[in-house]
Amino acid sequence: MDSQYCISFFPSFQHHRGYAIFTGSVFLLLLLLMSACGPTQGATGLPAQGHARQGNAALATFDPCVLFAKDDASRLLGATVRVLPDLAAPLCTYTVASAADTKGNTISSFTRSSEIVTAVGTADNVRGYFERDRAQARAAATTQDVSGIGDEAFTIKFAAGGAIVVLRKDTVFSITVLAPFLQTTAVQDGLRKLARIATGVISNGTPSLAVPNPSPCTLMTAQEASQALHGTSVQWLYTANDAGVASCDYIASTQQGGRVQLVVNSGESGARNLYQSQQSGLSKKKMLNGIGDAAFYDERNTIWVLKGKTFFHVTILGPAVSEALIKGVVVRALARF
Repeated sequence: MDSQYCISFFPSFQHHRGYAIFTGSVFLLLLLLMSACGPTQGATGLPAQGHARQGNAALATFDPCVLFAKDDASRLLGATVRVLPDLAAPLCTYTVASAADTKGNTISSFTRSSEIVTAVGTADNVRGYFERDRAQARAAATTQDVSGIGDEAFTIKFAAGGAIVVLRKDTVFSITVLAPFLQTTAVQDGLRKLARIATGVISNGTPSLAVPNPSPCTLMTAQEASQALHGTSVQWLYTANDAGVASCDYIASTQQGGRVQLVVNSGESGARNLYQSQQSGLSKKKMLNGIGDAAFYDERNTIWVLKGKTFFHVTILGPAVSEALIKGVVVRALARF
């Protein structure tokens, strides 16, 4: 994923490869305003089968790279794609792999910059999380409820693309298309087609992913996330990909927003290299002494930490967020390693 590709759950506008996109409450794109603005080479991650725990809940997780086939993505984007798990956030990316379309014709720079991003998560109250995410999306963007896909679904429209968020049993997944060359109708139709395929995959039992050690949902509890958001009740969601990246995302009950997220990379991708790459890619940062093996505050509500073979970060978005507030969450997380 490009270093300028910064999508967030939260209402804001960012720039992706030169064009503006709305980055509203696109479920499961995991605060990428803070988290995936870095390198994303593919990696072979953890073995199959595992569970995420928050309190007494034990929940299977799903691989976002198996929701639909590579050919399904290629048909929508009109070009051959490569499929890679992200190394900075628990996502899967489908990016254009060549300068020619599926018929051998040279494609435009807009087409080459297009991509599809998927994410999938679960929780003890996944419907509660879904409903809060939809409420925040409605308050910030153009959304539309969609019938006939999963148990419930809604779409989000923005310049140069769109997204669909689907609730199916104890799983929620999102598919986001960033394609400035496609008409809005084509994007929305494509999202629905991909979502129907993905719903079938989820319904038939996608193989589970292992939970990394440490797990993000054990490093920070729902009670601590609530305290960080000044006592607001929260719903949590666990997400992961096959590169060993996992996240615990806590969403506040208010439509105005408020989220706390802890993202862990414990895969085989090289924690120190990822940390150094993230650090060198930011012009504004504050180094923090005495936290993990190395840490810095990026002045965008996120602290990034290297601890042994684990690279993780904590982001808080909401009212009265400070470096000290985030640091408190980080220190408690480190005590659980």
